[in-house]
Amino acid sequence: MLMQVETDWFDTLRRLPVDSRSMLSRERRFNLHCMISSIGHSVERSRDYDWNGLERGEREFGVFQLTLGGTGELLWKGREHQLEYGDAFLVRIPSDHRYYLPERSPEWEFVYVVVYGMEAMRILRHIESANGPVIPIGRRSGVHPLLVETFEYAIGEADHSAAIVSSFAYRLIMHLLDEIGVSGFEESDPSVRAAKAFARRHLHEDIGVAEMADIAGLSRSHFSRLFHQTEGMTAREYIEHLRIKNAMSLLAQRDMTIKEAAQASGFRDENYFTRVFKRATGLTPSEYRRTGA
Repeated sequence: MLMQVETDWFDTLRRLPVDSRSMLSRERRFNLHCMISSIGHSVERSRDYDWNGLERGEREFGVFQLTLGGTGELLWKGREHQLEYGDAFLVRIPSDHRYYLPERSPEWEFVYVVVYGMEAMRILRHIESANGPVIPIGRRSGVHPLLVETFEYAIGEADHSAAIVSSFAYRLIMHLLDEIGVSGFEESDPSVRAAKAFARRHLHEDIGVAEMADIAGLSRSHFSRLFHQTEGMTAREYIEHLRIKNAMSLLAQRDMTIKEAAQASGFRDENYFTRVFKRATGLTPSEYRRTGA
């Protein structure tokens, strides 16, 4: 039985097996946009523990890591963050960052969660924009018991339910939002809302950031800054996000070819569409259709 005393949650986490478990599910009945691919408890003592966020492939995913002991270091946008007991970080891949075991530290103990999916990445961009990568996790935070619950589910179940795994992912991200304060996010500016509506209506056409800026009545540079500030992603990323979601819906209907689905979603080059689709979903369009996701 898990201990319920607030100050014991870190001890409970440290008593978890030093292990890494996949939480990928074989279920493909429908696509879920906020998922966990793996969770683990690790004690690193090798200088080889060194991850560069621009050298881990093109597929988007996020890493949440909570320090339980020792010291680690995160380099983000030219600034070094020392990570000690109780410190947590959240980073997106690919992005310009690096986390590693520094020379001065004999070890770094932590628990980590790897998340993926379009909705997960959308919220992670918001968190990064509003707060940066380092998140203060309070002693009363629900993150600690949730990590224990998620880890125990990962090691206790041979076949993981996609729905349950998705619920763990959403709960973790919502707790992180609560830690930084949802009020830190700004409501969309009316001009940004108009540009977003335009993009949704004209998704199949050859539109880009310039056209959205015109609808907003702003210069491209001003619009781009405002859009990223209020939406947590760039306007180009927003268009791509809409196009992928539209393509997923069309592919599920099975009444058009992959090329037709790509073109109807605003992708003129089928090869480019395939690369972008796989980066966003982890599957090629043909694999997505074949698995019935």
